[in-house]
Amino acid sequence: MKLRGLKYKLLLQIMPVVTVIFLACIGYIIFSLRQQAIEDNEKLAFSYVEEVANEVKARMNEDIGLSRAIANAAAVYKDSSGTTRENFIKGMLSGIVEGEESYHSAWLSIELNHFEPAWNLPYGRKRYTFYHQGPPAIDSANLQGDLRGSSYLRLKEEKREEVNNPYYYTKYSDAGDERNDVFGTSICAPVLINGEFAGVGGVDISLEHFQYVSDFKPFDQSQIFLIANNGVFVSHPNKEFIGKKLEEMISPEIVDQHELDTKVSQGESYLVDTQISDNGEMYLLALAPIELGNSYYPWSIGIVVPRDVILTEVNNSMFRSLLIAILGIAIIALVLWRISNNITKPLNKVNALIKEIAQGDIDLSKKVSNPTDDEVGEISLSANALIDDLNNKVEFAKSIGSGNLDLEHQTAGEQDTLGNSLIAMRDSLKESKIEDERRSWINRGLAKFTEILRLNDGEMEGFYIKVVSEMVKYIGVNQAGLFVINNDEEDNTYLELVAAYAYERRKYLEKKVGLDEGLVGQCYKEKQRISLKELPEDYIHITSGLGIAPPTHVFLVPVKLEEEVLGVMEFASFEVVPEYKIEFVEKLAESLASTISTLKTNQRTRVLLEQSQQQSEELRAQEEEMRQNMEEMEATQEEMKRTQKLVEQNQMLMEVLLNQAGDSVLVFDNRYNIVLINDVLKARYKGTQFEMGVGDNLLEKLGSHREMWQKHYEKVLGGEQLQFTIKSQLKDSENYRFYFMSPIRDAHGEVRYVSVITRDANIDQYSNVLTQEQFESL
Repeated sequence: MKLRGLKYKLLLQIMPVVTVIFLACIGYIIFSLRQQAIEDNEKLAFSYVEEVANEVKARMNEDIGLSRAIANAAAVYKDSSGTTRENFIKGMLSGIVEGEESYHSAWLSIELNHFEPAWNLPYGRKRYTFYHQGPPAIDSANLQGDLRGSSYLRLKEEKREEVNNPYYYTKYSDAGDERNDVFGTSICAPVLINGEFAGVGGVDISLEHFQYVSDFKPFDQSQIFLIANNGVFVSHPNKEFIGKKLEEMISPEIVDQHELDTKVSQGESYLVDTQISDNGEMYLLALAPIELGNSYYPWSIGIVVPRDVILTEVNNSMFRSLLIAILGIAIIALVLWRISNNITKPLNKVNALIKEIAQGDIDLSKKVSNPTDDEVGEISLSANALIDDLNNKVEFAKSIGSGNLDLEHQTAGEQDTLGNSLIAMRDSLKESKIEDERRSWINRGLAKFTEILRLNDGEMEGFYIKVVSEMVKYIGVNQAGLFVINNDEEDNTYLELVAAYAYERRKYLEKKVGLDEGLVGQCYKEKQRISLKELPEDYIHITSGLGIAPPTHVFLVPVKLEEEVLGVMEFASFEVVPEYKIEFVEKLAESLASTISTLKTNQRTRVLLEQSQQQSEELRAQEEEMRQNMEEMEATQEEMKRTQKLVEQNQMLMEVLLNQAGDSVLVFDNRYNIVLINDVLKARYKGTQFEMGVGDNLLEKLGSHREMWQKHYEKVLGGEQLQFTIKSQLKDSENYRFYFMSPIRDAHGEVRYVSVITRDANIDQYSNVLTQEQFESL
C-alpha cells in the first residue's frame, strides 16, 4: 500500500528520532533510578540498624540508670550509722530483685576506707548481693589488695559506667552453684564521693531478652545481630552463634581485612559490600554502635543482606520500566501525529527536573511552572509534588535532629516507607526522652529528700511539716497528710496526723485515726498502697483560693520499715497522679520510715533522761525544804513518798528498757560518778576488780587502767563522740568489744553526762579492731 498524506510522512520522519530519544531518556532515567534505588536500600538497611541500636540503647540505659541510682543512693548514706546504712542497702537491693523478674541479682560493693572511719587502707571492700532466686550474700573482699586485671580494678581506675562483656552464670546464688545456665551480663555504675571512687553498684541481667533484635527481617534473607564490645554475639537468628566470636560467622580473613573487631570495640559506624564466607556470594554488611551510658566500651548492632536480594527488587523495577517503555513507543506511534509539536519542550523540562531529583537537588525554585493540561502536565505536577514531599521530609528530619519531637508530618500515602520510617524514628526518640525525663525526675527527688532526711535536727514537728510540704511541691499534688503511729499508751494505739498541707478545717481537726478507721486504717492494716479515683462525696475536699472542691485522685502509701508500718501518707489531687510518681513516693516512704524510727527512739530516750533528772532535782529540793521547815515535816514526808514512788517507777521503766536491749550501758557525770548502770554490765564485771555500782567513782574502779581511759572520757566530756572496737580480756577469756561513747547535754547545751554503750563486736567490725597503740593514741 502506498502511504499518502502529510500525517503518514510526519509519522515516518519523526518516529525513528522520537523513538531513539524516548528510549535514551527512559534508559537514562531507569539507570539513574536503579542506582538511586540501590543507594536508598543501603541507606534503609543502615537506618534499620540505627533504629534497632537506639532501641537497645534505650533499654540498656534503663538498666544503667538503675545501677546509677544504686550507686548514688549508697553515696548519700556515706555518713549514716552502720545499722541505718545496712538496712537501707538491704531494703534497696531486695526491693529491686523482688520488684523486677528480669534482674537476676542486684549488688553493691563499697570501699571500706570511705564508709568505715577506722579503715585507712586504699583497698578492701564489703559486698552485698541479693538474688531473685536464692539467699543473699554479704561478705568482704580484697582485704589484702585489689586483684590486678580484674574488672573491679578497671572500674575503680576508670570511674565510669560499664556493661560487662557477656558471660555465663547461674541465676540461683553464688554458693558453689556451677550450673551456669544463664548467658548474661553485669551492668555497673561507680559510687563516687567528691569525685573519688567509693565502690560500685549494679544488676545482673539475662541477655536472652535481647534475642528479639534478631527477629527483625527488614529484607528477605537478611540477618540482624547484636555484638558485645569483645566481638561476641549476644543475639543472632541462628542461636548457635550466641556466645561465639564474630569470626564464627564471617571469614577471619574478611574480619581482618575490614578490621571489624576494631570497629566494634571502638564503636564505629561501618557500611561495606563484601563476602562473609568462601562461597563468593556478596553481602551488604552494616554496623551501628550502641553508646552505653558514659562507658568506654560500646556494643554494636549489625546486619548482613545478600546483594542479590537488594538487586532483585531493583531489577524487577527495571524490567517493569522497560515494558512500560515499549508500551510507550507503541502509544507514541499511534498518537505522535497529534502531540509531536507539543511534547518535546515540556518533556525535556520534566526530564531535566527528574535528573536533578535523582541527584538529590530538591530546590523548590526549580519546580515546573505553568504545566500543560495533558499527560506531560500531569508528569510535571507529579514531579512538583515529589519535590514538595521530599522537601517536607528534609525539614521534618532537620526538626528531629534539632530536638523538636512534637512536629507532625503528613505522609504521601500508606506506602510512603521513608515518611513512615521518619515518623517511627521520631516516636521512638520521643518515648526515650520521656523515659529519661522520668528517671531524671526520680533521681533528683531521691537525692533531694535523702538530703532532707539526713539533715533533720531531731525536732519532729518541724521535720514532719518540712517533708510533707516539700513532697506536695515536688509531686505536684494539691493536698497531703502524714499519719504516724502513736503507741505511747499501751491500751490506746492510734494513727496521729502529725503534718498536713491544704487540709480543710474539719478534716484537720480529726488528728486521731483508729487502726480500723477509714482508708488510713485500711492502708495501715494491709501494708499496701491504696489508689482511688472514684471517691465518696463526704470523704475530703481540697481548699484553694477558688474555694473548696473534691479531688479527682486520692492515694495512700504505708510508711514501713521492713514489715513494720510506722505511719501512712495520704495525697489528694485535682489531676490523676502518674504511676511513676506514686512508685517514687513508695521508695521514699522506706527511707522516711527509717528516719521516723530513729527520731522516735531518740525522743523516747531523751524524755526518760529528762524525767529522771527533773525528778532527782525535785527530790533534793524537797529534802532541803524538809530540813528548813520542821513544822511541815509530816506533809513534806507524804509528798516525798509520792515523788519517790514516781522516781522509782520511772527508774524501773528505764532499767527494764536498758536491761532488755542486750548492750552494756553506763552513764557517769562530769565528776566521773556513776549515775546509771544496767544489769548486763553489772553481771559482766561481777567478781572482778571492775565490779561497780551507782554512786561509785568510775576512775577509782579502773585501777591501773585509769590514765588510759580517762583521756578518752575527757574528749567525750568535751563534746566529741567516740566509737571503736578493741580486744577485751576478762575472767580469763578474750573477745572483741565495740564501744560507743556519746556526750549527754542539758537544755543549755552543756555536757552533763557521758553514756558508754558496749557490745560484743560482730564479724563486720573485726576489720576495724584497734591495736593497743592505736587505742592509746586515739
